[in-house]
Amino acid sequence: MIVIKSFAVVITSELENYVNKLNLKVVNGKCYVEVQVLGINKGTFVSYLIKENLSNGHIPDFIMCVDDDISDEKMFRYLKEKEKENELKNYSKNIKINSVVVGKKPSNAMYYVNNTKDVQEMIEEFVKTSHQMGGSISTFNLNTAMQHKEMNIEIEEEKRNEA
Repeated sequence: MIVIKSFAVVITSELENYVNKLNLKVVNGKCYVEVQVLGINKGTFVSYLIKENLSNGHIPDFIMCVDDDISDEKMFRYLKEKEKENELKNYSKNIKINSVVVGKKPSNAMYYVNNTKDVQEMIEEFVKTSHQMGGSISTFNLNTAMQHKEMNIEIEEEKRNEA
């Protein structure tokens, strides 16, 4: 019997031999192999970005993270905790935090979409709704955009049925 190892398994094994002593770790993700610094992940990076912006007086009004891999859960968990704690509301009552996972699966994300086409449609709805509301793209929350999208779909279906 011949066993063929995937490239990811081979490269992971080789990388682990080199990074063991360097405060790094090798992570296999969906379609990728990543070398990470221990203690640094997407959650710590988002935390850093938010804190850095706040310390410089830049108060965001809309935070959204979209991703599709298990490595994103630390980022989603961080955002969920910040939303639950209302910590960012101390800076501004208007901050909206949204996280979206691509593909329906257990997740700490607040929302999910089925695929990358849905992500594109969601962003297009943000732009469209924002222009219609006369504001910037970051002045409304995800619920508003998705409700607007559902209403547009219903209106389009009614128009087709009338024709």
